[in-house]
Amino acid sequence: LDAGDNIFQMMRIIMDITGWGLKQSKDLLDQPPGVVLKAISHSKALAVVKRLESAGAKAEVRRALVTK
Repeated sequence: LDAGDNIFQMMRIIMDITGWGLKQSKDLLDQPPGVVLKAISHSKALAVVKRLESAGAKAEVRRALVTK
């Protein structure tokens, strides 16, 4: 995640998506790239990326390799 220019709007979106507090959200944005959510469905991940990108962020979905 790269927040772009609008840090405050991005912090509000991250807090809403994750349920994190102000400090955690700010810490994520202060040191890009960062992981917003893990272990979610692909459709939910695409919705989160779309929401972040609409606010000016650069975001992507990465698939994890699951081994047993």
